Amino acid sequence: MHLNNIRKLIAQHYPRFTTNTNLTMLSYMTLLSFEIDNIIDVIEGVRYQMNSEEIMKLLTK
Repeated sequence: MHLNNIRKLIAQHYPRFTTNTNLTMLSYMTLLSFEIDNIIDVIEGVRYQMNSEEIMKLLTK
């Protein structure tokens, strides 16, 4: 989980400070992937009746 948090921070950094359009697009695609994974985790947590605290632990911050 910690590695994903670091990857997300890096992906959030690049669109703001780079002029390379390919890197910007890759960063946005990476962030989109994290958001989709978070949505899937929430849906599965609700389906399996997990506590909200347990669901929050699964999310990439």
